[in-house]
Amino acid sequence: NNEKDARWKGLREAMNIIEEVLKTLGQFKMWQGPTPPETLEYKDVQKHRKSPSTYEPEALPTRLSPGQNYIFEALTTGCVTETLLFSVQPRLPPNLLLDPHSGEIS
Repeated sequence: NNEKDARWKGLREAMNIIEEVLKTLGQFKMWQGPTPPETLEYKDVQKHRKSPSTYEPEALPTRLSPGQNYIFEALTTGCVTETLLFSVQPRLPPNLLLDPHSGEIS
């Protein structure tokens, strides 16, 4: 909690002044960040078949085979996916990568 830090109080006061000036000028717009997804699922997996650009959907496997390439596509509802940045905690196991822009795990 930063309530005791005088710098935060000064920053809040400056932000309030700027907000009032912008409202007076008719230029104030409240910032709205990205809406989080209502749901996030990984239902199907696309498995590499013949070439790196050829993937075919199949049911989500219960076990992954070493040396086989997979893509898990993120399926979201209730948001604009392009405004999201995906992350995962704890880290994924070695050789699995999360695309922070699409949510794909490969």
